[in-house]
This record gives sequence, structure tokens and C-alpha cells, in this order.
Amino acid sequence: MRIRNHCYMRTSFQIFLIGGIVVLFVVTGVLLMRNQDVAQNPIPDVENNGNGSGQVVTPIATSTQVRPAFLDRVEVTPDPQNPGLYFIGNTFTPDASYVIVYDSAAEFFNITLLKQPLTGSRIDAETYLEAILGVSRNSMCSLHYSVTVPYYVDETYTGKALGFSFCPGAVVIE
Repeated sequence: MRIRNHCYMRTSFQIFLIGGIVVLFVVTGVLLMRNQDVAQNPIPDVENNGNGSGQVVTPIATSTQVRPAFLDRVEVTPDPQNPGLYFIGNTFTPDASYVIVYDSAAEFFNITLLKQPLTGSRIDAETYLEAILGVSRNSMCSLHYSVTVPYYVDETYTGKALGFSFCPGAVVIE
């Protein structure tokens, strides 16, 4: 009786072990096929940046596209301290009313207004960027970007995504 129970236990263990190995192989195969399908059919980019400003996210280029042409303009200079960042026009100088930095990895424009009156600084930055990119105002609204103001320039608008003045959802500066 004792030998019979031992054989039964041993057989049950072997079946359990073989079943576990088969399940492991099946799960691994399914995961590998799923990852291959995701690589062939990537999930599309999200169309809203989620900050409630109404600014729509549309990348300038993807990893499969070529370098954006505006980066080759003489007005665009690479940031020597931060690879992948580019100054468009002004840099942080005492007389700059705004600074535009393009992050090529994130395909993101960061526009910082540095002088009062903020309305004039924002219009100057918008006009300049529009000319550099060679796009319409409507296209400007669909860029992946932010327009911000540092605390030392104006406490009221610090931390707010101002947007371009001509885009839906832009903050009106008074």
C-alpha cells in the first residue's frame, strides 16, 4: 500500500511538473507574438497633452522621419550643454524678451516669456516661431508646445500654460 501511494504521488508530481512547463512555453510564445505585433503596429500618438489648455499634440517628426528642416536654419543653434536641445533665435541674454527651446527627443517647443509686457513678448515669440517654421497660425496651434512665464517675471502667470494668443483655450493676459 505504501509503495502504491508513493508511485501515485510521484506520477502526480511528474504530471504537474510537465503541465507547468507546457503552460510556461505557451505563455512565453503568446507574449513573444504579442510583442512582435505591437512592434509592427505601434500605438498611435496621443492627440492631447492633458494639461487642460486645449493645446493639441502633433509631433513635428517621428523616429522614422528625417530631421526637421528648421533645425538647419542659421537662427537655430544647438544648446552646447544639453544635446538634443536647440535655441530658436534668442538665448538667455539680458535683452531677450522670450526664449524658444526645441527638444528634439520630445518634439516639443518650450517658449518662455522673460519680459513685461507679457502680451508683447508672447506676440513677438509667436511671430518669430511662425516665421522660422514657415507654418500657418492654425498649424501652430497643433504643435506640441508650452508658453510659460518664470516667477521672477510675473507671479500671476507662473505655472500656467498660456498657449499661443490665437489658439483656442489660450490664457488672456491682462
